[in-house]
Amino acid sequence: KVTRDGEILYSYPKNFRSVVRSKSVAIRLEPGIAKTKAVAAYLVRVGFGTALIASIAIVFAAIIVISTSSSNDRDNRRSSSSSSLSMMF
Repeated sequence: KVTRDGEILYSYPKNFRSVVRSKSVAIRLEPGIAKTKAVAAYLVRVGFGTALIASIAIVFAAIIVISTSSSNDRDNRRSSSSSSLSMMF
């Protein structure tokens, strides 16, 4: 608004102070939130990579254990069958 003397008067809404306070809090917290998001994204990437490597290692170890145990079973079967044949003669 302009007065008769030519001065400019500003009129603000009644909730102006609360709007400014809420915006200033958001503006102050914005850099911290951005940094927190960056750290969280990094931790998710590292966690995913670690889980991927661990799962590959577990699968590899399981394959080795299974192949080792199956070859032991074959050896035991061969030795037991040969001993049973010798017992028959």
